[in-house]
Amino acid sequence: VVREPIKVNLTMVTVDNNNNNVVVWDKDEVVNHYNIYRESNVANQFDLISTVPYDSASMFVDTNSNPTIKAYMYKISTTDTCLNESELSSFHKTMHLTISQGIGNNWDLSWTPYVGTNYSTYNIYRGLNSLDSLEYLTTISSSNTSYTDIDVPSQIVYYQVEIIKDTNTTNKSGIQSIRSNIVTNNTIGLNNIHKNNITTKLYPNPTEGKAKLEIEGLSSDADVLVYDMVGRVIQKHRINQGNKVLDI
Repeated sequence: VVREPIKVNLTMVTVDNNNNNVVVWDKDEVVNHYNIYRESNVANQFDLISTVPYDSASMFVDTNSNPTIKAYMYKISTTDTCLNESELSSFHKTMHLTISQGIGNNWDLSWTPYVGTNYSTYNIYRGLNSLDSLEYLTTISSSNTSYTDIDVPSQIVYYQVEIIKDTNTTNKSGIQSIRSNIVTNNTIGLNNIHKNNITTKLYPNPTEGKAKLEIEGLSSDADVLVYDMVGRVIQKHRINQGNKVLDI
């Protein structure tokens, strides 16, 4: 009996706080690895950009993506233990959010709709002066793809748009939130992050709930942010310059 390779479907493509696309899928039956495809510069032509072993986390961070400049389309396939590849899945297409300053202290938001799952509303998030300050602003119907935020304080602003997958659309990860790229009026931008010669080591891995983070090279006190698999901040710790180990 010849068995067809297992076809897998994408769960979502969201964006992390580094403005990288994160491709997420559900593991089902055992395969050898998953193949991640992204649309090329030719419409409907998808190129293989990475493979992910079955025993790795069922997600892929596309560090070569730049969601601030355009929307992206992804597909996925599996390769079985006999190295036969399945058909490609249906595509998911990310949102692409842009902003422009309107009259006075108004900010005009515009985005392309997410394609690949069902949803009914958009949640809009706004932050002032720092990316960590992003918080819920309002909800609008999914029939809209624009919004004007009026009378915004004259500060650096950050925005992000989110959809929540319909409740009848389940996935094993339990993650229902899909977010757009982050936009800002900050002329420094999100990608020009100053990097120090800091080294870290986290152990044990895997952990049963407690871990130690060793840090070398701090030149001042610092905040340590713990993110979930799609870039949401779930813990925040303060570490002093003189300390080298943090319990998490």
